Amino acid sequence: MRRFRLIAWVLIAALLLSWVPGLPPIPMEVASAQTPAVTVIGPAGTLYYSTASVILSNAATGGVNLFSIVIPGAMFATQAAANTTSTMVPGQPTLGPLNSSIPLHLQIGGVLDTGATPGTINVGVNYGVGTQAAVASGPATITLANAVTPTVSLVGTPFLLDVYLSPIATGNMTNLASAGNATPNIVNTVFMHGRLEYVSVGTPASAMILNAATVANVNTASAHILNVLWGFGSAGPNYLRVYRIILKQGI
Repeated sequence: MRRFRLIAWVLIAALLLSWVPGLPPIPMEVASAQTPAVTVIGPAGTLYYSTASVILSNAATGGVNLFSIVIPGAMFATQAAANTTSTMVPGQPTLGPLNSSIPLHLQIGGVLDTGATPGTINVGVNYGVGTQAAVASGPATITLANAVTPTVSLVGTPFLLDVYLSPIATGNMTNLASAGNATPNIVNTVFMHGRLEYVSVGTPASAMILNAATVANVNTASAHILNVLWGFGSAGPNYLRVYRIILKQGI
């Protein structure tokens, strides 16, 4: 009996010690460090963010990678759901969560300086090249600025660059147009829209807004790099100062 009582006290003491805050955990096998994946990490569907100060100085005409990150296929795939036909009626589009993933929104902000000339700006975005390397163009490519020259030199001018990437939902209804659903009804199709805005001079200051968009066929079930390139097409000093980058689900 004394032996069993002693064993009981030892077990109780072990349990109590495991609850004491501050004690080191029991050693376990530790996996090697992994590169963080793009996944929901914060409020409002945040997938990735950076508040580091990044400066591009007289970037090459062809552009350098301002943003380049892999979007997992599982986060952006589309599919045709078999149970939507009966609910599609004219004027009531129903291609939604059953048929595609949530659109993505990339936003890059900071300030811009162009030379006394003033300097020209080149900005491009592409998606769909796979994961091997960030390149200048791909299946989904837009040119937001092609040798755009501000009317005057810019100094500390705020800029905002938005990229909206939307998988186009697909269904199995023969005549989707009659139900108010836009074409194309093609699996693995995306709509990419880019918008660049920077403040000009004057009182009050006005804004220069550049837009571009494309509809392209991309294998959305696979992972692809979303790549943003920025370059200057003339001698400087030209500076792009990036202070925040955020990638999130939703518009």
